[in-house]
Amino acid sequence: MNSSDARSHHRRHLICGAVSGSGTLLAVLHLVHALSENTPFAFLIGGVFPFVIALAVAVGGYLIWNSDFPDFVILRIGGWVGLGMGLLGLFGSGAIVFEYTEGVRLLEEGYLILTFITFGAATGLLLGWYDARRQVLTAHLKNKQRELEEQNERLEGFAHVISHDLRNPLNVATGRLEFIDANEHSEHIKAISRAHDRMDNLIEDVLTLARQGQTVGATEPVSLEQIASQAWTHVTTEDASLEIETDMKVEADASRLQQLFENLFRNAIEHGGDNVTVHVGALDDTTGFYITDDGPGIPAGEREQIFEYGYSTASDGTGLGLGIVQQIVQAHGWTITATQAVDGGAKFEIRDVQHTTVDQEWETSTSEGVSATID
Repeated sequence: MNSSDARSHHRRHLICGAVSGSGTLLAVLHLVHALSENTPFAFLIGGVFPFVIALAVAVGGYLIWNSDFPDFVILRIGGWVGLGMGLLGLFGSGAIVFEYTEGVRLLEEGYLILTFITFGAATGLLLGWYDARRQVLTAHLKNKQRELEEQNERLEGFAHVISHDLRNPLNVATGRLEFIDANEHSEHIKAISRAHDRMDNLIEDVLTLARQGQTVGATEPVSLEQIASQAWTHVTTEDASLEIETDMKVEADASRLQQLFENLFRNAIEHGGDNVTVHVGALDDTTGFYITDDGPGIPAGEREQIFEYGYSTASDGTGLGLGIVQQIVQAHGWTITATQAVDGGAKFEIRDVQHTTVDQEWETSTSEGVSATID
């Protein structure tokens, strides 16, 4: 323990000792006064009740000494206790002046001030404890924010490494592969090409995780029909088709919601085949929306595992796509469940979605029909 820590520890000991000692002294004085009372009412109200309050202050001093509050917070608690004792002590003095001015006598002067000081110490201790909890919570939130900022900086650096140090050699290898005669060793060349494609997909997924993180940007009213349609154009769909059966509008980060649809569409095509049909619609209870396909579906025992990073049943899958989907869902405050569609395919239900409306121009542009089919 260095000299600074030693001084801080010593101050903690003095403050807690002063609070506990003050409470003990007040409790003794109240106990002596209680024993001198002649009536049961005066004994309980004028003696025992203030004695219990003073005893609580003494115990409070011991509790804050053994608490996990940092030393600077203990100093603030001591300040609150002293402030409470001083202010209510002055108030008690004012009550004595009132007695003499009005010619009345409520309590003995000394005991009146003693009672006010006792309640001031208890009030200050309660306020100090509340202030301490608030200070600790604020410091904790600031530390978490700083840690998140540092984590984001590391992720940005990680994304930079992936984007340049990994993608550039991959691009060189892919470019050189084009100069090789495809008629010779065609089987090996196709295998290398597939490996390059998988590496490129893996890099894209990892970049998405690194750059987007666990939060969403500014949300706005968006149309599921428009976002899903845009996402479909960014996916290699072959002979697959998309059927949108809702005009629902939700409050969401449009960019990340589109990423969600893209990943779920790729998942449907990857497992359901090039001619799979994908449906997007609103849930019957209007708590959200769903994405379903007519592929082979997801076995019941794997429906929770599929959202784990690295888990994939496809030989060329990265195992990150559905993990990113869950990340986007959670960042919006939604929930996602994998289940079975009516025709046996995979169905993803996204719930706890906030419904909203969009401006009149958007309403007009989508009012021609609720259902849309995209090939």
